Amino acid sequence: MTKVVYLDYNATAPILPAVKQAMIDTLDLVGNASAVHQLGRRCRADIDKARKQLAAALGVSSKDITFTSGGTESNHLVMSGLNIQKENIYASSVEHASIHKNGVSDNLIPVDAQGQIRLDVLAEYFERSNAPKLVSVALANSETGIVQRNLKDVVALCHQHNCLVHTDAVQAFGKISVSFADLGVDLMTISAHKIGGPKGVGTLISKANIILKAPLLGGGQEKGLRSGTENIPAIVGFGIASEIAAETCWASTRQLLDGTIDQLKRANPDIRINSVPDGLPNTLNVSTPSFNKDTQVIHMDLNGVAISAGSACSSGKVEQSHVLKAMGLDDVYVNSAIRLSLSPSQTKDDIDQFIHVWKSMQMTKKVEGL
Repeated sequence: MTKVVYLDYNATAPILPAVKQAMIDTLDLVGNASAVHQLGRRCRADIDKARKQLAAALGVSSKDITFTSGGTESNHLVMSGLNIQKENIYASSVEHASIHKNGVSDNLIPVDAQGQIRLDVLAEYFERSNAPKLVSVALANSETGIVQRNLKDVVALCHQHNCLVHTDAVQAFGKISVSFADLGVDLMTISAHKIGGPKGVGTLISKANIILKAPLLGGGQEKGLRSGTENIPAIVGFGIASEIAAETCWASTRQLLDGTIDQLKRANPDIRINSVPDGLPNTLNVSTPSFNKDTQVIHMDLNGVAISAGSACSSGKVEQSHVLKAMGLDDVYVNSAIRLSLSPSQTKDDIDQFIHVWKSMQMTKKVEGL
């Protein structure tokens, strides 16, 4: 089988060898982490170790970490677990579906053409009768790679009005420096499979004074917020992945990405780069007018290159990107936008193959136009 060049890292990262081995080793353990005997205590120790690994990577107390099944569950826990009415919950217009579908469609904070939160509009919202009591703003966008550089300003403004701030840092952690304390947010979402960990595990980080209501009641695991026997292999893998993510260098990936942009511009000056220079070091969103995004994805797939036409959160649905629309892009650019997201081990050969296939697509269009 011909090698497939994987350029869809933001959708899910390949599991790291060290993570895989640690999980395999854990599968041989017998015991429930809630049991008091030595086998149970061994399982509990593995969970505690992973919690400490994640806490060290993010600069938080291990007591502030709640393990969940992933980013969607963590986001849902924030949106539904706080004693805040839906009408007082606001989110940016470029958030993940697990935020938008939790009843904030009427309380969206616009972004500018660079994808940054409109602080002036947010300030006006605090004059409303249904003023924000919780604001959710992703630290980095999965489709464009744009980082919310003014998140600290958002936090400062919100805290002036006794408003909590949650950030979805799923795409940011492992690609840029992420410090819970430095950002000053009250709650943060992280997911393991975006950093080379297993699918089906994530975490919600919350300050000690934050009180959340559990969606499910049971044995009281994870401070009572997520009852049920813990997925120990996944949690162990998450811990290992977080250690590696905190030390990963993306400098060479940024160089590859910049070189890719240069080659694309030379091949077709009509393209539009929807990402920004100070965004995630691995993410490129680019529009090629006259080339439908889904057609491009299929063309790439048939030629051994895996890319996407946006976020992977929509179960394959063909929809316009709400992120690019919120940034004010015309339909011609929204409907032709694709995303490349590289891994830290990506090579020039991988990029060369992508460029070759992309150029062949351009030629196909020219032939069709004869």
